[in-house]
Amino acid sequence: MANENENEFLTSTTNNNDEEGTIFSDGDYSDVDIDYNPENENSSSDDSSENNENHPENANQIERQTGKKRVRRTSMWKRERAKKLRNEGKMYVDRKQKVHGPKMLREYNHRCRYNCNNNISEQNRQALFDDFWKLGSWELQTSFLNGAIALEPVKRKNQAAITNKNISCLYKLREFRVCKEFFMKTLDVSNKRIQNLVNKKKDLISGVSPRDKRGKKEPSNKISKERVDIIKEHINSFPRYSSHYSRSKHVTKKYLNPRLDLKTMYKLYVSFCQDVKYTEPVKESFYRHIFNTQFNLSFHRPNTDTCITCDKFQVIIDHENDLEVKRQAEIQKELHLRKAAAARQAKDEWHHNDDETKVAICFDLQKTMPTPNLSNSKAYYYRQLWTYNLNIHNLTTGNAQMFVWYEGQASRGCQEIASCLLKFIKTLPHHVKHITAFSDNCGGQNKSHIIVKFWLYIIKNTHIESVDHRFLISGHSYNECDQDFGLVELRKKKVLTDLYVPEHWANLIASSCRKFMVVTMQDEDFVNVCTLFPYFKKAVQGIRDMQWFHFEKKHPYTLFYKNNAASDIGSFSTIQMKSTRAGRNLATYRELSVVAEKPKIKALKYANLMELLMFVPPIYHDFFKNIPYENEPKRNEVQSNEDVDVNDDNVYSTDED
Repeated sequence: MANENENEFLTSTTNNNDEEGTIFSDGDYSDVDIDYNPENENSSSDDSSENNENHPENANQIERQTGKKRVRRTSMWKRERAKKLRNEGKMYVDRKQKVHGPKMLREYNHRCRYNCNNNISEQNRQALFDDFWKLGSWELQTSFLNGAIALEPVKRKNQAAITNKNISCLYKLREFRVCKEFFMKTLDVSNKRIQNLVNKKKDLISGVSPRDKRGKKEPSNKISKERVDIIKEHINSFPRYSSHYSRSKHVTKKYLNPRLDLKTMYKLYVSFCQDVKYTEPVKESFYRHIFNTQFNLSFHRPNTDTCITCDKFQVIIDHENDLEVKRQAEIQKELHLRKAAAARQAKDEWHHNDDETKVAICFDLQKTMPTPNLSNSKAYYYRQLWTYNLNIHNLTTGNAQMFVWYEGQASRGCQEIASCLLKFIKTLPHHVKHITAFSDNCGGQNKSHIIVKFWLYIIKNTHIESVDHRFLISGHSYNECDQDFGLVELRKKKVLTDLYVPEHWANLIASSCRKFMVVTMQDEDFVNVCTLFPYFKKAVQGIRDMQWFHFEKKHPYTLFYKNNAASDIGSFSTIQMKSTRAGRNLATYRELSVVAEKPKIKALKYANLMELLMFVPPIYHDFFKNIPYENEPKRNEVQSNEDVDVNDDNVYSTDED
């Protein structure tokens, strides 16, 4: 029976996949980051035409990397370092290996009508010299000289003079007028530099110091900014998605459809220029240069996102000598990929839902968040309190409700997931009659007999008439919740302050996106789903292979299920969940009871938290001191220095007893 369903699934999806001949089809890579703004990532640097010579404060800074290729550190080039030393008046070696000595204050004792030596002491001369060369920029120094030299018409002309002198130069240091020789020897500048400045200043009407134009002539064959913008526009037209498991390491990196490559993109760019922009395309080398330097994009999923099942089949396909075994592996891998695509397609269809009686969500737990989250290096050696965050994302509106709690309140198993779902369902309007939920296949949290019994309780005791719970294929379960978590982690990188208590994590999450609504779970919000056990059978046979749960109000004790995610393939099978014991009627059970006792953290973790209080403001000390904990550490806990993040509700994932 299973083989017939698999063959039916392969046959029904072949035609659909064959139609996806264009590289623009979403396929299994339709998880585009909807919050991604390419304009923010690819900010142009064309307007900043000044190099490090004119901005010494940037000389030691490494350029901000916007592309995926290694950035050229121009400030470390020999020529640039020599230029920097020259502008600072220090010894340097030029391109011809000639050694130039440092600038220094020149002695100059003389008598002139301006009384230079009397007005300006040697100490003040040294200060003027130091301040001038500390500017470290040719333009800033020229601006200083421009302000210190004034031009006046000649008052008296010497009839015997050979040259026709039209102007006179007035030199000033501080508020005193000085002679030219004193001026040059104090600043250790040459007559040529002063004469060039005077010649340029004579032609200026405003008197503003002219900018240094050396090395800034625009090449005659330079590609215009308009043509570069067309390249960027074309690259931005391709959808991209974020990395899943490696998003904490590569927050800004995006991924394109793996069926793309630069040669294909360039061919499409040529057509784009000819058919849309009616302009001449640039060469492929320049297109590649813009792609590598202005964008942080790759064409494949990172290795950390690979699927275990796909990898297992791929090893057989690549290395197996038996052709029949290899063929079976190819078939199984193709079946696995099409199941993943069908599940994703079913989820994406809900983005355009306009039926107000139906709500579609996906939910997932974020990775545990250490509390307090400290920048102090000693925090890495201590156990910390775990803060949990369950995201329930509305697929139609894009809004997300984040349910936050910490391990001193509850664990993060099936009961906690059900408690958050119950709190979410209570907020739904009464006209909502159907819920479709998508999640991953985690047995200890999402796919469990406890979740089955919880959904049966919902359709029996709330206004919800039917529920569909569909599971994304393991290894291909990237969804909108993961995009939301990526925004939270990006926000965390931008916030430099420490996070001391779970409330700070909640505030951080709320500030990550305007569509996030944070719900802080209280102790009374956690319900005991185990009280439903007497009304149902204990186990759900074959739950590991199920990909779709369906529940209806008119069948309050029936689990409808499918082993594939395709809506149009196969019919639902059923399992009767009602307990065979007499007198068990779920209709008499209206409210789930609150969990009676809060969990206790480990004694060693509590001791570590007490030691971390030295780095935590006193206002938060009572929160940590009041967390319940075990009185004595267990024997294996004393011997181990690891704080293993274990799901305490593993017992709930036992589905086939």
